[in-house]
Amino acid sequence: MTLIVGVRLPKGILLVSDTRETKEYTDEIVSDLKRKITLITPECYVTSSGQESTNLIASILRNCLFNSSLNKNPLGHLGRKRHKVILDLYDQVNRVFMINHKLNEPMGHILVAECDNEANEFNLFEAGGYDGFKNFNNIDRIGVIGASQQIRYNVKVHIEKLLNEVPEEKLNLEYIFEPLAKDIQRIIQQVTSDYVWVGESMYCTYLTLDNNIPASSVFFLKPNGKLEPMDKDDNSEFLKISGVM
Repeated sequence: MTLIVGVRLPKGILLVSDTRETKEYTDEIVSDLKRKITLITPECYVTSSGQESTNLIASILRNCLFNSSLNKNPLGHLGRKRHKVILDLYDQVNRVFMINHKLNEPMGHILVAECDNEANEFNLFEAGGYDGFKNFNNIDRIGVIGASQQIRYNVKVHIEKLLNEVPEEKLNLEYIFEPLAKDIQRIIQQVTSDYVWVGESMYCTYLTLDNNIPASSVFFLKPNGKLEPMDKDDNSEFLKISGVM
């Protein structure tokens, strides 16, 4: 289980994910350093909730698309072609998963954050669940996936209230994403305090444009909110953190 928040800001997309991994049918905690956000091309992140298959697909997409995008292969740069590749792969695996699941349940949800340097705009999309992976749903401001429906609702309401209290000029500040990520972490911690499947540590990414070139800031928030910068190029399954206290 997991909980992931995506927020569209004036100058980029902030993604905040818990890092707890638990066994599927028990409360046993496997790790508090699980990576659930994957940079598949320099201008596109995919983050996954639900079954382990959703994370594995994101890793496959990175392996297939990242290097080609650096070599200016059109697939890595043209959003619509990339969207089709993402949706087709998730859709194929999801159909196999559902027909083999005892309750015919879908394998999970994804959030996709991307920047379009030609249009100078930022997009946040959601797909999955019983709606499947046929199309992307555009998210105007806040997307939340994972956990339970009630938790998602409560987290979103609190974040909406937070953003509504922040002046527009402050949301345009270059580094607003760092204090905002800490506020979102506190909201998640409060809402999920009795929910063992969501951890207190957060892995955060901020996708933006720097001189019209896609750029990312990647960092880890320990349970006490202490920020530790991360290597955006590291794509290992588990995060390399000096400590989580």
